[in-house]
Amino acid sequence: MSETMSMTPPLTPPLDQMGKGEGEGDLQMDSDSLDYMDFFMNEFEPSPVKKEKVSSPVTNEGPLIFSCLGEVRWTDNFSNLSCIGRQALASILQYRNPCPTALHSPEVIFHLPCTADNLHFNLVHFFMAVRQGVIELEKGAKSSLCTNQSCHDVQYPKIREDIGTFYNCLVSHVHSLGSEGNEEFLKCVVAEVLDTLLHLGPLHELQQHVTSASSSQGNKCPSAAYHLLHLHLDVRWWSLALIHLIESTLGSLPHCDSRSMDSPFLLVSEPQGAQGASVSEMNEQSPLEQCISLILWDLITIMFREGLKKGVSEMHQVAGFSCTCSQELGLMTLHLLDHRHIRLAKQVSGKKLSTNYFSCLKSIANLVLQLHDHLPVALHHHLPQYYP
Repeated sequence: MSETMSMTPPLTPPLDQMGKGEGEGDLQMDSDSLDYMDFFMNEFEPSPVKKEKVSSPVTNEGPLIFSCLGEVRWTDNFSNLSCIGRQALASILQYRNPCPTALHSPEVIFHLPCTADNLHFNLVHFFMAVRQGVIELEKGAKSSLCTNQSCHDVQYPKIREDIGTFYNCLVSHVHSLGSEGNEEFLKCVVAEVLDTLLHLGPLHELQQHVTSASSSQGNKCPSAAYHLLHLHLDVRWWSLALIHLIESTLGSLPHCDSRSMDSPFLLVSEPQGAQGASVSEMNEQSPLEQCISLILWDLITIMFREGLKKGVSEMHQVAGFSCTCSQELGLMTLHLLDHRHIRLAKQVSGKKLSTNYFSCLKSIANLVLQLHDHLPVALHHHLPQYYP
């Protein structure tokens, strides 16, 4: 019998809250954040912490990337070989290195050993190779048909594995750095991360056979479409993790100005907010806020795209995502967002944060309401609180 673990690992309090007695330093999340967590996780029942601690040791083979289990149901658990099972989320929230062994025996990828020195001095080379790998996967995924010969001429799993290895090594390296003497390098990492996300583009712009790609074979699946979708998910999560780690080292990063040649362009332009905020105000987001907005926009969009193809009765059991990995990315992103809300509660009002994060959701939800007769009951039940 395959071993699984709880879908919702317990949140770890930020360092400045650890060790405080009950009633000291308690911070209240805003209602929008709680409502959204309910919308996304209403069907998930957290398991006791004890059950997670007694799970069998995880076999850490290959880079820490998403591994598909096929179609996802609301009640499914994540396996021990998932990103959550391999502590990708828990380590980030506890400020531990999520890829502690990545640099122990450096692999040669993109014609260079992936060592700390090479990462530091050849960062642009690695990111250019990542973008070239994306292009190869996009070429292979153009057709929904894939003959055995075309699937194996190019090793699509290897392309994604190398990119995952690079991101794991970079995360490990960034985690080991302090701010003194490393500020310029860390800012270069953020710029390259955002440029790569721009190169990937939004998930909803991918062909439908790509956004619906899943396989019970997991990462052994040879399909370019499968690995292109899951590479998008890998890069989004590790980009978010990198920016979070760098902000923890350098403090909050400045907003990106799309008019500046020295700054990356905005990842996503949000629509006018429900409270009447201007577009320019909505776009004044830090790199971390941009990354979270992009992920939420992507996941909600493909969730509705897939969900609207299901029958009403089906949606009571089957989630809108085509595979467990999209759902897992959403869950980890929301936990990180929750963690950030708590950390910044004293510095920034929760209302202002929630306006940025949830305007994308409100916009899409309002569009979907136009298809009210076809809206899955399981989703419609949780959405009314977002409509003006």
